[in-house]
Amino acid sequence: RERVLCETYGCTGNYPSFADRKWIGDWLYAMGVNLLNHHLVPYSMRGRRKRDYGLNFHWSQPWWKYNAILEEYFARLSYMLSRGRRIVKVLIIHPIGTAWALYSPLNVSKVIEINDHFSSLLRTLLSIHIDFDLGDEMLIRKYGGVDGERLLIGKMAYDAVIIPPSVTLSSETVKILRRFADSGGTLIAISPTPYLVDGELNEEIGDLLSRARLLERIERESLAAALKDVPKPIIIEGDEDGDVLYHLREDEDERILFIVNTSRERSHDLRVLVNGEFNVEIWDPISGEQFSEEFEIKNGETSWSVRLESIGSRMFVLKPCPSETFRIKHSQTSNERGNKICEVTLSGPWRIKRLSPNILVLDYCRYRVKGAWSEPVPVWKAHDAIVRNGLGAEYCLRFEFESEVEFKDRKAYLVIEKPERFKIRVNGINVEPKIEGFWLDWNFPKIDVSNLLGKGLNAIEIEGIVDLEPELENIYLLGEFAVKIGAKGCSRLVEETKEAEIGDLCEVGYPFYAGEFELEKDVEANVPGNARVFLRFEGFSAALAIVYVNEREVGKVFLPPYEIEVTDSLKQGVNRIKAVLVGTLRNALGPLHYRGGDPSFIGPETFREAANWTDDYVLRQFGVKNVKMLAFAQ
Repeated sequence: RERVLCETYGCTGNYPSFADRKWIGDWLYAMGVNLLNHHLVPYSMRGRRKRDYGLNFHWSQPWWKYNAILEEYFARLSYMLSRGRRIVKVLIIHPIGTAWALYSPLNVSKVIEINDHFSSLLRTLLSIHIDFDLGDEMLIRKYGGVDGERLLIGKMAYDAVIIPPSVTLSSETVKILRRFADSGGTLIAISPTPYLVDGELNEEIGDLLSRARLLERIERESLAAALKDVPKPIIIEGDEDGDVLYHLREDEDERILFIVNTSRERSHDLRVLVNGEFNVEIWDPISGEQFSEEFEIKNGETSWSVRLESIGSRMFVLKPCPSETFRIKHSQTSNERGNKICEVTLSGPWRIKRLSPNILVLDYCRYRVKGAWSEPVPVWKAHDAIVRNGLGAEYCLRFEFESEVEFKDRKAYLVIEKPERFKIRVNGINVEPKIEGFWLDWNFPKIDVSNLLGKGLNAIEIEGIVDLEPELENIYLLGEFAVKIGAKGCSRLVEETKEAEIGDLCEVGYPFYAGEFELEKDVEANVPGNARVFLRFEGFSAALAIVYVNEREVGKVFLPPYEIEVTDSLKQGVNRIKAVLVGTLRNALGPLHYRGGDPSFIGPETFREAANWTDDYVLRQFGVKNVKMLAFAQ
């Protein structure tokens, strides 16, 4: 099929940065997916929806207005990786039939064992740069055939077939694989090998396996040896760790190659070789630009060098050489940047400025249905206790916080989801929910309470009645203040600072902040005229950053090594460096109390799982550990 659809980003929570999303998407596209189905897109973030199996693609995300950067990237990938036909030489029989034969609701251990074998096989083949398709036995029966030494399925042709650890094959699969092996095709079977046909004992399976190359275990060396006679359409050198994946397509007389570094820690300097004589072009899916690449043609192969940073990827288009004039080019041997002549850390405090109101999350409260107030508890525990009283039960919640800030001549807004459901009091004064704009969406109206707050203890009470859809949620205070975090809801409001270290803005008054944040510093620069200058952001913790030099935007940073060239914007003398960090909703919406940090699978229960709950706040860093200026010259 032209398109392969995959639901993507589910259960990743509220945090994923642009680098995280690219890392996930690149892996899928290297595996053959070429159309992403985003999970999920809510109409509103009200109630439990903000805790669904996100990432939530919603206009309230701080990065929403920059989202086109990634969407256009994947749109270009989708177009390029749906052209022509994928070049794959190896087919693996999918062992779903074995899973059906072994499954019991009383004991799934045998199915898990088969799945572990299968996963190990796929990962091992990928680590030695052998691409493959997975063969469904029902589709093989419907579309399969043999042509010489190749197994055909529809428009695809395979030189080798691998039978993974399994217990049964269908009779139609056995017949076609026997024909394939008898015609000289490469058939490989890995122990434990199947002994059933259609789930029953049958001598035909032994006859088939006698034609196969048998491997006792899944190992890189034995698989590579078994497949050594199968033509390799591409060779990738310099990836001993097995981090690099590829997706190669044939589009008439051209080739399209997408290569991906799946490591989040390691970069790789690679040498790529493909069969045939081609001009090599780089097609950049992020910018849409095209560049010529240095390459070499020798003995009917085209080769070139490429460096992939962590989470890095490249798209190449290979076009047949049009004439002898272009047949030989030599590989580039020097670094385009030249030699590093200077490296300076822009140390010390930076001027800082939030571009959205700060946030105080109020997620602990006292509650009462009848009688005295409870001790402070998480809002979700208050919710559970209240709804047990049944439909129509009246209740009251009390949220408390300390303030060192006077609110004269500054704004503070209370945000309560659908406030029309409640009677609201702030420091004992009844509040009419007069709306002055919205926060996340129309279910999060902002109520001006600036004149009702003061120094010392502040209390917000909301009264309500349990209805058919009781959703008691955290409430929020938005405004002009900083926050000093405290466990068990004991955070307090403090004065903001104008300068700070920028390694983690959570620690300087912005633990729950969700928005854009401006970092600014004046830097003396005296750079030789022939030098190229870059800014590097080390320990980068944000969705992305927009970088300015002397009030001129020089670009956006969101991928390792988090560098950007600033040569054309620098001047001799003092330069103003500014980076606008773009955050996520994670530290505002959570999970805020999952011990040890976000788990690999984030769902509704992650936000209230008692076994892993801690009264401390568990935040994701927001900031930059170091900013460095680097100069290079030939």
